[in-house]
Amino acid sequence: MLEARIELTDQFGDPCKGAGTVTLQLFDESTPFLGRRPIGHWSLSLMTPEENRDHWDRTTRTYLFKLPLTADFPRPDTGHERFTLAAVFALPNGHALSDELELANK
Repeated sequence: MLEARIELTDQFGDPCKGAGTVTLQLFDESTPFLGRRPIGHWSLSLMTPEENRDHWDRTTRTYLFKLPLTADFPRPDTGHERFTLAAVFALPNGHALSDELELANK
């Protein structure tokens, strides 16, 4: 299981909620000569009040997503140690926010 937290901030830098669709992709960066290889893809809706509430964590003021990993997820002892998690938050008006985070598989 991979847990991802997404924080949205308003124009003042304060945490806030939003409506839209979150797309998360996990890339294996361990073999740069082969290019980016996606090994996980999840699309989650935050459009309805219920969906929004299901993922909102009041304590951290972030959205929490628990993403299942397949049984064949690369193990660190096989040379797969570097990953990137890419997040895109698509807003109802067609605009999108995006970010990436490098992860270590230990």
